[in-house]
Amino acid sequence: MKSETQTVVGIFLLTHGNLGEALIDVATRILGKEFESLDFLGVKDDLSPDVTIKLAKKIIKKIETGNGVLILTDIVGATPCNITKNLLVPRKVEAVSGLNLSMLLRAMNYREQNIESLVSKTLSGGISGIQRVHTN
Repeated sequence: MKSETQTVVGIFLLTHGNLGEALIDVATRILGKEFESLDFLGVKDDLSPDVTIKLAKKIIKKIETGNGVLILTDIVGATPCNITKNLLVPRKVEAVSGLNLSMLLRAMNYREQNIESLVSKTLSGGISGIQRVHTN
């Protein structure tokens, strides 16, 4: 039997501050288990983009198992997303922005799929998690 790291797409949260760490903490508690090939990096004001890119590349190398890495980032056009653009490799390292908990849960639940399918599932999870809440 293959281990999880041999059969999944790595998931990397590249966000502002501690957002990625907090979302991973909540998601793993909801799902009731720890996940391999899952990591985060919070962009800090005191680190240059070049240093952050180097750190991000190390994380990608650490969590990549041959099936690619999906980077989830918070806001289009912000520093984490702009750094992410420097890390993309078509069909190897892909990214989705607009990170929310629904998106992360979907990505974690479907990470055994190929990276293109995972991108689609992740996008739909993020979108379906955004709804107006009504009274009963």
